[in-house]
Order: sequence, then structure tokens, then C-alpha cells
Amino acid sequence: MAEHLNDEEQLETLKRWWRQNGVPILSAVVLVGGGWFGWQFWQDSRTENAAEASLLYANMLQQLAAYEEAGAEDGSRVAASAQTLKDLHAKSQYGRYAGLVLARLAVDDGDLDDAAGQLRWVVDSARDPGLEHLATLRLARVEAARGNDDEALSLLQASVPAPLVSLYAELEGDLHLRRGDHTAASAAYRRALDNLAPADTSARPLLELKLSQAALDDAEEDA
Repeated sequence: MAEHLNDEEQLETLKRWWRQNGVPILSAVVLVGGGWFGWQFWQDSRTENAAEASLLYANMLQQLAAYEEAGAEDGSRVAASAQTLKDLHAKSQYGRYAGLVLARLAVDDGDLDDAAGQLRWVVDSARDPGLEHLATLRLARVEAARGNDDEALSLLQASVPAPLVSLYAELEGDLHLRRGDHTAASAAYRRALDNLAPADTSARPLLELKLSQAALDDAEEDA
């Protein structure tokens, strides 16, 4: 289980999670915080060249899609586009999305220090609570992969939108399990299951397996 993962396996797990969950989570957060995002975008458009930012953002997304389709071989073009967008529109929502992309590319390159820095910038600069919570979850995963379990756990202690509760709790369970606290891990996995969306059937079997393993380890300790 999680406590037996070495550094390379943790990095591969982080990369796989990012590819599988990045877009769905972002979509859920945008739906939850849509009203706030609309207001924030209007505010941003007053001081930023929204048309230019939109074009840069669309170009970045096209390059990101091509990068993913190619099997993540070379992200330099995506990184250049994302950095330009971030530099020119750092105060806009587009700039913060560019920060998320730069963090994801850093994870793919194995540069977790850079990934953590990019995500910390997004967390600190975000004015949209939904985006802040998403970036915080990703930062917690990166800190966990860096071996900073205390920092990761502290990041997870927040009230978050419903679509993120299960993911926050699952990561908390993984961290407790790695530290050998099976009781806390069981409680976190139970919370993750209780808050799992009914439509998210693919995540349920793994969560149930994690809960069963944590409970079994807890029982063996008490025996």
C-alpha cells in the first residue's frame, strides 16, 4: 500500500493522478464557482487585455492537447506558451490556469520543487475559492511526493467544495496510512467514500480496498 511506495513510484502515481483527474476536477470546480468566476473574469477584463489573454489561453490548450496525445514526450512548447500567458496576464484567471499547467509540466519532468512553487503561487494569488482549493489539493499531492507529509496534511485541513471532499479525504487517508496511523486512515477513507459522487463508480473499488486494508492493519495492531 501507500507506505511502501518509493520516491519513483510516488512520482509516477502523482503523474498518473494528474492526467486522470486534472480536467474533471477543474470542470467540477468551475461549475461550483461559476458565479464567482464570472464576476472575477469581468473584474479582470477591466484591467487586462482579455482578447489577447483568451487567444494565448486557447493556444496553450491546443498545445497541451497535442502534448498529451504525443505521450508527454516534449512539453517545451506548452511551457513556453504557459509562461508567456502567466507573465503577461499574471493577475487574470488565465494566468493562474497557466500556473497550473506549468506545475503539471514540472511534475512530468520530475521537478517537484518547481511544481510546488508554481502551485503555491496559484494558491496565494487565486481570488476564486474553487481554483484555490484545486491548486491546494495538487500542492498537497506534490508535497506528499516530496516526502513532506506534515505540510501535505496541513494543506488538506480546509473546508472545500463538495466535488473535492472525497479527493481531499482520500489523500489524507494515504498520508495517514504511510505514517502507520491506520485508525486515522480508516476514518479518512470512510469520509472519502461517504462523499464520493454517485456517478464516480470507478473510484469506489479502490477506496473500498484502501479502507479494508487500513481496517485490517488496525485490527492486527490491536490483536
